[in-house]
This record gives sequence, C-alpha cells and structure tokens, in this order.
Amino acid sequence: MFVNAADPIALDISDGYGRFHYEENKNFCYYSPGSAKETLTATVIAMKINPITQPEFAALNEKLDRYFRLMNGYIGPIKYIC
Repeated sequence: MFVNAADPIALDISDGYGRFHYEENKNFCYYSPGSAKETLTATVIAMKINPITQPEFAALNEKLDRYFRLMNGYIGPIKYIC
C-alpha cells in the first residue's frame, strides 16, 4: 500500500521535468503533492496497524513535510514563467 502511494511522487516529477513546456511541467508538479498526501495517509494507516513504529512514522512525516516545502518552492517560480 505504501509503495503504491509513494511511487507516483517521483514518477510525476520526472514526467513533468521531461516535458518541453513549463506549463506541462507545472501541471505534473501539481499532481505530485496529491500522491504525497496519499503516502502520508498510508503512513498513518501503517502506524495504526503497527507495521511501522512511532519513530519511523515521525521520520517519514518529516521527509514528506520537507518534500511539500521544496515542491512549493519549485512550483512558485514556474508560475511566473508560464
């Protein structure tokens, strides 16, 4: 479940990066955080059913939080190019 939720994050970013126009890149970057939110939900479920521990959950949550901040920083300048 977790891997299925996390895989599209990188796939959307790389798919958008390979596009010719910034507008297409921006659209794929907008899709990626949705996959990250899905991944966050999967980590919450995983913690509740005990496949991951609280420290593992905290580490994953911290990485996803950093991802959201970095992606917002990346999307910001692209808005003005389009």
